[in-house]
Amino acid sequence: MSAQHPNPQKAVAKRYYTTEEAAVILQLDKRTLQNWRYVAKPDGPPYVHIGGAVRYPVQAFNEWCDELDSQASNDPNTHRNQRR
Repeated sequence: MSAQHPNPQKAVAKRYYTTEEAAVILQLDKRTLQNWRYVAKPDGPPYVHIGGAVRYPVQAFNEWCDELDSQASNDPNTHRNQRR
């Protein structure tokens, strides 16, 4: 019987999202995230470069999303899930 090696990604909690994963979570095209990274004043979630790859730290990403949710819930001009 051969020894089975655990998948390190499944054994350790995920610390970073790829651009593709972040785009799926936000329901955006990955090009939107790429564009946000290149504007003078970034509008998107915080990111880091790791070995030349762009990664979104999960904790900072979630905090950024929570801040957006908070701003939207306090904005009287936000029409979330309302029929016209």
